[in-house]
Amino acid sequence: MDASLRFDHAILAVNDLRQAQADFESLGFTVFYGGQHANGLTENCLMVFQDGSYLELIGQVRRPEPPAPDESDSLRRIFDPGEGWAGYALLSRDLVHDSTSMQQRGLYIVGPMENSRLRPDGERVAWRAAILDAEMMPFFLEDVTPRRLRVPDDERGIHPNGVTGVVRIVIAGEALAPMTVLYRTILGQTETPSTLEMPGIHAVDFTLPGTTITLVSPLGEHPELAAHLERRSPCIYAIYLAGGLGRAFEISRTHAGLLYAVR
Repeated sequence: MDASLRFDHAILAVNDLRQAQADFESLGFTVFYGGQHANGLTENCLMVFQDGSYLELIGQVRRPEPPAPDESDSLRRIFDPGEGWAGYALLSRDLVHDSTSMQQRGLYIVGPMENSRLRPDGERVAWRAAILDAEMMPFFLEDVTPRRLRVPDDERGIHPNGVTGVVRIVIAGEALAPMTVLYRTILGQTETPSTLEMPGIHAVDFTLPGTTITLVSPLGEHPELAAHLERRSPCIYAIYLAGGLGRAFEISRTHAGLLYAVR
C-alpha cells in the first residue's frame, strides 16, 4: 500500500446547513462553521475528531447567476441525489507522487488542482486536490497551509457523545468485483475478507492507518441497500465512529447519512 494515503474526511450533502448543524449538535456532536468555499457556491460545517479525521456538512449558497459548467457538474453530483453521503477524501503527504503512482497503476487522475476556503475569522485555508476522472469519490487532498488551519486540533475535537474518530467507512456498489479492482489500483494493496457483520451482503476490507474501507454489494434481496444504490452508486453507505453510544444515530437527524458509533 502507498503508506502516505489515509482517510481524511467524508462529505454529507444537506439541504439546510444551519438546521443540519443544530441536528448534529442535538446528537452530541461539536459542530462549527467552517466557511464558504472559494467558488462562492458552497459552505460547510465541520465535526473534527481526535484521530484527525472529520465529517463535513456541505450546503449550497444561493447565488443569482448560474455557475460555470464545470461547477454545475460538481454541484449536481453532490446535491441532485438529495441529502446523504456525497463523497470522501484520502489525505496524501505528497499528492504529486501519489497521483503519479496511481497513474502508473492504470488510473486516470485529474489534478492536482488548487482549492481554498475562507474561515469565519478571515484566515484562508488552502489545499491541493486530485480526482478520479471527474468523479467525487474518493478524491485526494494535500494541505498547502498548515493542516491545523483546516482541521483544528483544539477543544472542538471533543464531543459530548464520546465519539473520537472514524474507524470504518462502508462503500456500496451494484457489483463487488469492479469496485475491488478499483480499490486495489488506488491503494496498491490486496483486499482481505471483511470483518463487518452485515447480513445479505458481499464484502471485502482494505486497511488504512486507523480506518477500514469496506466495500459491499447486495447478496440477493437487500431493500435498504438497493434503495441507497438507486440514489448514489458507488458511494458511502455508512460510517462507523469510535466511542460513544454503541448504536446507530437517529437517521432523521443525520440527514440521510447512516452513522454508527461502536465501542
